[in-house]
Amino acid sequence: GLLEGGVEGGGQVVGELADEPHRVAQHHLVPARQLPEARARVQGLEEPVPHGDLGVGQGVSASEISRVVDERLIKTLRSTVSEEGSAKALSYYYNEIIDQFGSLSDNNSLGANLSNLATKLQNLAAAPESATNRLDVINDAVAVAKKLNDLSARIQALRNDADRDISDKIEVINGELKKIAELNVQIETARASGSPTAELEDLRDQAINTVSGFIDIRYFARPSGAVIVTLSDGSTLADTRANSLSHATSSAPPADLNSPHPGTAP
Repeated sequence: GLLEGGVEGGGQVVGELADEPHRVAQHHLVPARQLPEARARVQGLEEPVPHGDLGVGQGVSASEISRVVDERLIKTLRSTVSEEGSAKALSYYYNEIIDQFGSLSDNNSLGANLSNLATKLQNLAAAPESATNRLDVINDAVAVAKKLNDLSARIQALRNDADRDISDKIEVINGELKKIAELNVQIETARASGSPTAELEDLRDQAINTVSGFIDIRYFARPSGAVIVTLSDGSTLADTRANSLSHATSSAPPADLNSPHPGTAP
């Protein structure tokens, strides 16, 4: 319930309870837990306190639901969450690429293969008539070509993974932007009629939190109650209508490097 929930979506919901007259029957009071309809009134402001044997107004009812939000803290939190998400994504792909190059101490790394090829080319330049030197150059060149092909295939696989991940995230973002726009309309309508908007604002905060976890956003509130969400460049993402994001996938991978079979000297 709203009064039992505490902080949700960056907003703290505070229930201000007004004292209601209680009527006592004989020598005892009915505990609040025995009045589910009264609890529903306190939590959701949906159902009236029922009439019963004790008369009108038994239990406790809520007079108003309000929100207390530290906007500066919420903006800082959302900015931090956005930066953390970006850093995690970059770190994952950076580490994957570094793994493909290998460490300097790894004899099977790309750097080691290139170093071996350079050494064999120097030997061949010093003794071009040597069939052994020619064969060594070919074998090392084939090893480098294979390493480059493997590296290219892995990078393309990472690009495909990134495309799928971005597409999935954009689908979630577009859904949350649509939700923000719909809630903006509902909040404006509720405010105009004098109805409480705390629960709607909490739902909108949750949607904004989700979007800020994926992309860097800016937002500001209008006097009507609507919150405008934009990109860092000012492009509007959600007002009372949502604008969808899209993503163009990467191009096809290049062809593999061709090389002669190892062990064949010209």
